[in-house]
Amino acid sequence: MDLDGVLLLANEQGHEVVSKQAVQLINELTRRTELELAIISDRRNNTAPDELFSMLRSIGLGNPKITLCQPGVSFVEAVQDRLRASNPAHFAVLDDTPARYEGAKVYHPHAFETVELCEKLVVPSNRYGLLPEGMHKLCELFGVPSFVTVTTLQEASDDEL
Repeated sequence: MDLDGVLLLANEQGHEVVSKQAVQLINELTRRTELELAIISDRRNNTAPDELFSMLRSIGLGNPKITLCQPGVSFVEAVQDRLRASNPAHFAVLDDTPARYEGAKVYHPHAFETVELCEKLVVPSNRYGLLPEGMHKLCELFGVPSFVTVTTLQEASDDEL
């Protein structure tokens, strides 16, 4: 999971704000699936691990299984390394920059197959981060029933992010 553009957003003044809704959605999905969150954000390259874990806890991310992907490698390499290390039955990539994954394939050892990363990619809203609309695909990729109701999105103030 990338952080910026998914959980952490920029408000109208350019200041970083946390999407409370995105944090709640990720917490609920991890509660239902017991999945591991692997952080592929660029922050793994320039933030000390203790500081990054502390920041994730402070924004309310409640998953006890959070892993930082290997620093100094591309996002695609980080995903491949994590798949090799953890061999999950299901996985998804949550990132607001789909261009990183265009044409990229990774080997999914649990499924014994090579998969296109774009098929496993969930792209959040540019303005609001992860929304209920993205949860349907995430739930599908993790093999669990969807637990959200999609409503019409209306422009919100920064306080409502």
